[in-house]
Amino acid sequence: MKKVLLGLILTLFLAGLMVPVLVSAQAGPPESCFVTHDLKLTSATSGLPICAKNSSVSVDVYPMCCLLNTIYTVIDWVFYVLLAVVVVMIVIGGFYFVTAAGDPERASKGRQLIIYALIGLIIALLARLIPALVRFFIGLR
Repeated sequence: MKKVLLGLILTLFLAGLMVPVLVSAQAGPPESCFVTHDLKLTSATSGLPICAKNSSVSVDVYPMCCLLNTIYTVIDWVFYVLLAVVVVMIVIGGFYFVTAAGDPERASKGRQLIIYALIGLIIALLARLIPALVRFFIGLR
C-alpha cells in the first residue's frame, strides 16, 4: 500500500510540474521581453542605448537583449540559492563544532562543513564575477 501511495504522490507531483510546461507551449514564442538588468548595449549605427533597464524590447529586433537578460536573471537566482546554502552549511558546521564536547571527529566534521561552505561562497562569487568579466572582454562594459 505504501508503494502505491508513494507512486501516486510522485505521479501527481510530476504531472503538476508538467502542466505549466504544456500550457506555455500553447502560447508560442514571446514577441517581446522586459529587460530587468542594466545591460548597457548600444546600437552600432546610432550609438543610442537599445536595452535600457525597465523597458520592453522586441525579440525579433534585439534578441541579444533578451538572451543576456535571461542569463543574468538565472545567474542572480543561482547566486541567491548558493548564498542561502552557504549560510545553512555554516550554521550546521558551527553547531557541530560547538557541540563536539571534546570529540575530535565531530569537531573535524564541523570544520569541514565550514570549509565546504566557504568553497561554496567562492563559487557563488565566481558566478557573479564571470559574466561581468565576459562582458568586459567583449566590450559591453
